[in-house]
Amino acid sequence: MSKKKSPSAKTAKLSSDARRKPSPLKLVKTSSPELDATESVAEGIERRTVVDRVPPEIPRWKLDDFLPLQGKLKKLTEENYIRFRDRLLARGFRVPLFVWADRTEPRIMRLRLLDGHQRTSTLRRMRDEGFTVPAKIAAVKLEARDEIEAKDLLLSIISQFGEIDKQGLFDFMKEAQLEPAELETMLRLPELNAPKFVLEYWPEKVSVSSHEKKRAVAREESPKEFMLIVTCKDEAEQSRLSAELLDRGFKLSGTVASAG
Repeated sequence: MSKKKSPSAKTAKLSSDARRKPSPLKLVKTSSPELDATESVAEGIERRTVVDRVPPEIPRWKLDDFLPLQGKLKKLTEENYIRFRDRLLARGFRVPLFVWADRTEPRIMRLRLLDGHQRTSTLRRMRDEGFTVPAKIAAVKLEARDEIEAKDLLLSIISQFGEIDKQGLFDFMKEAQLEPAELETMLRLPELNAPKFVLEYWPEKVSVSSHEKKRAVAREESPKEFMLIVTCKDEAEQSRLSAELLDRGFKLSGTVASAG
């Protein structure tokens, strides 16, 4: 006669199995549709849900509790809103906001945004458009004596001193299994000519005509032109100076005679 396992034994086994399962917050290879780097943007939009992936121990507040601090320092264009929206749908909300707990008024604490203005504005608009967004948003409070110090802290956060190295970016994206298409659909790197970068490092990913390739390269390599207007005292000086400039390789766009 076989012995029945006690409920406590089953519970212990389940607890042990649970401990062996990898946490979804760890950087592990996963087949989860929300984190699949190869998932199409259309599939992400179809779900119409932003998944909260910030560790649960970080405090959360309601989306409307966060107040802007930067004023009109930065803006989000329609094109960049769509990029940001699609990335949130495909990847989820993964990094907490940074806020200043403003206690300048007695018995009142206001959460003023130091980092996360575009994320909160995007989430609010998505909510208004019918998307499902997290009910509460994770945030980390940073200390500042007053609004002046808080704004200085904000500028420190948004300042970018490092410059992107293209080979380094390529290696980074390969290691992170990021597709080059994301550079133009779900990311924004202003200092990078994304089409030229993809042509150089992922030529097999690009199916464009040779004419389009030349145009992409020309956008970055075309020389800048500057105009210089020179006033001469008479036609003789004008002729002499024109000849000298032509000999030195300058282009002359024409001459204008002054009425005196």
